[in-house]
Amino acid sequence: MKQYIGMLLQLITLALLPVLLFWDISIGLSHFLIIPMVLMAGFILFSVGTRLRES
Repeated sequence: MKQYIGMLLQLITLALLPVLLFWDISIGLSHFLIIPMVLMAGFILFSVGTRLRES
């Protein structure tokens, strides 16, 4: 079950991160903190997913 949740977290991160970044840049809401916060959240979710898959 943990491996499935970890894989799902990784899949969500890999699917939504480029979409969110593209949307932020194309809409023009690109503030100095939004893109780094989205990237950090993606990094954290992917790391948690990796640890769940390895456990």
